[in-house]
Amino acid sequence: MLFSLFFFIFILSLAVLYSALVKKGRSDDPPLLVNYRPVVGHLFYLFCSTAQIWNNIVTLSKKGEKQGPVVRFVILTATTYIITHPETAVTVADSTTSKHYIYSFFRRWLREGLLTSSGGVWKRHRKLVSPSFNLRVLYSFMGVFNSGSKKLINHFRDEMNKGPLNVLPLIKVVSLESICQNTFGIEESSDLEFKKKFMIAVDKMLFIVIERIRKIWLHNDFLYNYCTSLKKEEDNVVKVLTDMTNKVLHKKQALLKMKSPTEQPEQSKKSEKKFKALLDLLLDLSAEDSLTGPEILEELNTAVFGGYDTTSCTLTYVLMNLGTYQDVQQKMYEEIKNVFGDSERDVESDDLSKLVYTEAVIKESLRLYPIAPIIFRELDQDVKINNYTLKAGRGCAINVYGINRHAMWGDDADKFRPERWLEPDGVPSVYYAFATFGVGKRACIGRTYAMMSMKTTLVHILRQFRIAADITKIEFKIEIILVPQTPCYLTLERRSWTGVTLIFINYIYYLNFTTFSSTYKMIILTVSLVIIIAVLGSWMLFYRHYKDSPPFHKGLLPIIGHSYLFMGDTTSIWRNLKNLAQDCTDKGGVLQIIMGFKRHYIITDPKDALTVANACLQKHFVYSFGSRWLGNGLITGSGEIWKRHRKLLSPSNSPQILNTYLGIFNENSRQLVTDLAPMVGEGLKDLSFHIRKMAMNTIFRTAFGVYTNEDENFTKAYMSAVDEILTIITKRFTRVWLQIDFIYNLTSIKKREDELIRIVNEMSNKIIARKRSELASGVAAANETDNKYQGLLDLMLKLAKEDALTDQEIREEVDTAIMAGFDTSSWILVYVLVNLGSFPEVQDRAYNEIMDVFGDSDRDLEKEDLSKLVYTEAVLKETMRLYTMGPVSLRHIEEDVKLKNFTLKAGTDCSISLFGINRHTVWGEDVNEFKPERWLDPQKIPDNAFAAFSIGKRSCTGRAYALTLMKINLAHLLRKYKISGDVSKLDFKFNFIIKPISGSEIGLEYRK
Repeated sequence: MLFSLFFFIFILSLAVLYSALVKKGRSDDPPLLVNYRPVVGHLFYLFCSTAQIWNNIVTLSKKGEKQGPVVRFVILTATTYIITHPETAVTVADSTTSKHYIYSFFRRWLREGLLTSSGGVWKRHRKLVSPSFNLRVLYSFMGVFNSGSKKLINHFRDEMNKGPLNVLPLIKVVSLESICQNTFGIEESSDLEFKKKFMIAVDKMLFIVIERIRKIWLHNDFLYNYCTSLKKEEDNVVKVLTDMTNKVLHKKQALLKMKSPTEQPEQSKKSEKKFKALLDLLLDLSAEDSLTGPEILEELNTAVFGGYDTTSCTLTYVLMNLGTYQDVQQKMYEEIKNVFGDSERDVESDDLSKLVYTEAVIKESLRLYPIAPIIFRELDQDVKINNYTLKAGRGCAINVYGINRHAMWGDDADKFRPERWLEPDGVPSVYYAFATFGVGKRACIGRTYAMMSMKTTLVHILRQFRIAADITKIEFKIEIILVPQTPCYLTLERRSWTGVTLIFINYIYYLNFTTFSSTYKMIILTVSLVIIIAVLGSWMLFYRHYKDSPPFHKGLLPIIGHSYLFMGDTTSIWRNLKNLAQDCTDKGGVLQIIMGFKRHYIITDPKDALTVANACLQKHFVYSFGSRWLGNGLITGSGEIWKRHRKLLSPSNSPQILNTYLGIFNENSRQLVTDLAPMVGEGLKDLSFHIRKMAMNTIFRTAFGVYTNEDENFTKAYMSAVDEILTIITKRFTRVWLQIDFIYNLTSIKKREDELIRIVNEMSNKIIARKRSELASGVAAANETDNKYQGLLDLMLKLAKEDALTDQEIREEVDTAIMAGFDTSSWILVYVLVNLGSFPEVQDRAYNEIMDVFGDSDRDLEKEDLSKLVYTEAVLKETMRLYTMGPVSLRHIEEDVKLKNFTLKAGTDCSISLFGINRHTVWGEDVNEFKPERWLDPQKIPDNAFAAFSIGKRSCTGRAYALTLMKINLAHLLRKYKISGDVSKLDFKFNFIIKPISGSEIGLEYRK
């Protein structure tokens, strides 16, 4: 024990001493980077996520610059020098050609290619490969650059109408095609699977290398090879990458063999003038015994890796900058127009030197977002820097990001300002102050290739599209190269309708040669013009993307937009609503559709939905279709009316009043048990009438103090009228022409609606008159002890005496309460019973909980019992989550609403998809499964993601009422009956609420 203590103290003393020596350093050592920790040094800067490592690089760049041109970065016992000054970087870069050992992590793939090789091998390869990158060879690639750019344009056209475009994956595909063609001399554009596998493999390789760098114990080959699964993953990735290179190489060799000996020299001579791929040049070197077969393969792999991923990301950042800085984009577009005019011709080598501002834009993007922000070297000799000596054998990190944003660039070093490249004093005079392509002898050999490629692509893109984007929303991470952690969204807008114009001119030309009369030709021409103007007008006004606009739902058609989605029967409309919700969630939680000439948003993201619900209290115009019946009740009332009514009526939903309803809930639940007794043993039966009757009787008793149990004809007539009115409202919603009052008022549907509304109004008036009579005669006086303990109708009549509500407003709120209170809760109870019948284990657990609370007693439920029925409530909520009664809440947007990633424009409409929120991916991978257990841990319930009672300020006031009523009904039903059902057969239609068209039958058996 004593020895262990002394040994610990000895080790600790050595650690303290070592840390002190490191801090002090030698007299000619550069300063130590700030935030050094004893023993571990600066390890914490690496031991974090790749996104945080990037943030650390940004922070260290500023700190290092303040400390001097070079600082020491220490991890355990290893020292690396970090350089942020251009002149110092050049001195160090030219003093050594040895790469840092971390580049050896690539060697299983790239072997001794230009990127990873050191010393003599690098010098020999560089000398041999350099002629492949002279201007004569690069100019021969212009055809490939142009064809690749056109393919990218076609991809953009295919995807642009689907909403903001994540451009990087598309650019990567086309970039890979171009690099393969320029490197191997063959096209792989048709093999999509090839490209996907290659891109995934490269991304995986970069991830593995950065993992090895982050976790320093993996720097040791033994630990990496035998103590981690990464090695096995790397072997698989390297096999994929080398197999693909070999596949293309073999394809090229096969093509060469197919040529006759007499044909080859002639074609070779011809190709030298036009196009000669890197592989052809390397094969020439192989014929001269300058390069071996494996060396050729190494350089091919290096060229593909170095040319495709870096160029793709850089071009993406240029486009994002252009979309963010519209003035820069316009200036660049004007330069392109000056060079090309209205011509759509290819970019030629002579054009490149004229695109001066375009080059400035590219360089400024490269300066701010260098694709390789850190370059590592290993010092093979001491290097003297001012008063410091950098010791041989140590590593050196040239901070390209820090050099590119060094103070010598001026006070606006962090700003995107392409003009600096055109000003005499805009760019620092210090050599290599622009270090994106590396510094010194080992600077990137493909610099000119990359610039030519990007210039060509940008010309093609800007001639076709206006771009909108926001580069400030991109979050970066470091995976050897700088890559985006978040999608890079661009919004594209066509610059011209030249194609449409040409088609129309040809159409007129053809029409001129027909045998139609002049009058008929004029009619055809006029109609054609009207159609074209309508199409163009609808596109210009509604179909274009604005900055921060959500993506479009697929299937956008001219003029009608997405209106056809709501023109079918109620079953297909429900199916389309579900598809919209799913597409919305897949595309980020906010989507837009076009309804004729109206922009309409769909929202399923819980946080964004809450923002909209609270910001937009004005209901959508379709609720006016119900105003003939419900007037300005809480469901249909506009913002100010709703606020006043909500405030006045809130006391009727207080817990104290709700507790007074428990007797009625129990009484009607027992009546339901009795009504269902004849159905026992009869198999699956439709029990919805009895359940709806119970709910209706309950709402009439509790809210209005009226008994309807004895009058079954009254109940049937009222339910039938409500069902038919909802069907009529749905018809108006789904048949666009019926939304015009003038047309609707001429139809027989309007007459039928008037008859139905007269029926329900008469019933409501009877209820109000009966209640007034009771109050006048003193029958209800005994119950009026305090305003807080009055039912809804009692409260409204009291408010009428105080002139706070009119008789018309009372009737509207009576109708609203009946419609909202009985139809929704009754159907939910049906769906709960079907689910219990389909999942016996859930039913058993709910039954056991009820038995734990009540035992063998058949007593009524009391207030104290409700909080004990935890699992029963979970079953209710899970059913309501999966089968949302009111699947959408429609709002009108009066002012612009800023969401997390998008902006909703004023004057438009919005559907908050309550169904989509309830099935959003925030619920987990089992979101579509019936799993009541998820509700038993409140910490795991996602915020604002349960929307069955709607969300925000206008959410349902009867939430507690509905849950209490259904809990009590379930307790009575499960104590008496064992339930069966088949939820897999449950299918729905949209009738403003969801109603079953099949599968809602329930079977009952007595419990033993």
